[in-house]
Amino acid sequence: MLLLHGWGVAGACFDPLAQALGEGWHVVVPDLRGHGASSPLSPDQGFDTLVDDLRQLLIALDLRESVVVGWSMGALLAWALANGEAEGRVAGLCSIDMVPRLLNHADWHFGLRDGRDSSIYAEVARRMRENWPAFMRIFVPRVFARGTHSKHQAACEALIEMGKVNDPASMAQLWLSMVEQDLRDALARIDCPTLVTYGEQSLLYEPAASQWVAAQLPDARLQAFAQSGHAPHLEEPEQFTRELLAFMATVDDRSR
Repeated sequence: MLLLHGWGVAGACFDPLAQALGEGWHVVVPDLRGHGASSPLSPDQGFDTLVDDLRQLLIALDLRESVVVGWSMGALLAWALANGEAEGRVAGLCSIDMVPRLLNHADWHFGLRDGRDSSIYAEVARRMRENWPAFMRIFVPRVFARGTHSKHQAACEALIEMGKVNDPASMAQLWLSMVEQDLRDALARIDCPTLVTYGEQSLLYEPAASQWVAAQLPDARLQAFAQSGHAPHLEEPEQFTRELLAFMATVDDRSR
């Protein structure tokens, strides 16, 4: 199982899930380039660089029949990876509250809820470069369902702390690169089973967005989390783990 974290944090965001899975699973949790213990991005690198990194990781570790779990940007990477030259190494996918295009347009209304044109994203990138820790203090609480900050305060603080060490220039650069991505057409070419999960109280994306994603995938199962925002694996961890393990069992049966 390959766990891909979201933009701005690090692989440690999956520590509770990795521990809950228990023994018997080969779980790989990298820090994506620009995040955590990984090196910063160079000026000419972006989203595609991370996809290439993951392809090389699958080969270097000789990972086969893997289930790739991607949260937020991690899901975008997982879709790109499965749609590319993964050489059959990806047996299944699980996306966590993500859409194939962040930028809204005349023909696309399922992007980020508070972003309607590209100028907003450029301004956000400027704020990141100016004061990344302050930006994280504003951004991370929106990951959780509204009104649940006290309930998830420890998880919120953990995300802020793990993200504060990230290189601001890399974060801004990757943010702008991610905004340019459009994987809507790629979804129909993903032939492995996929579990599409989302939080019904997400402040970032509408529930209808994940429903649209599931409808585009050839072999998808949709799972909602009623008490979650953008991070069901942190907000409803026990239910999320149960659903993921049940999905893993179906992938395992198919691969035999």
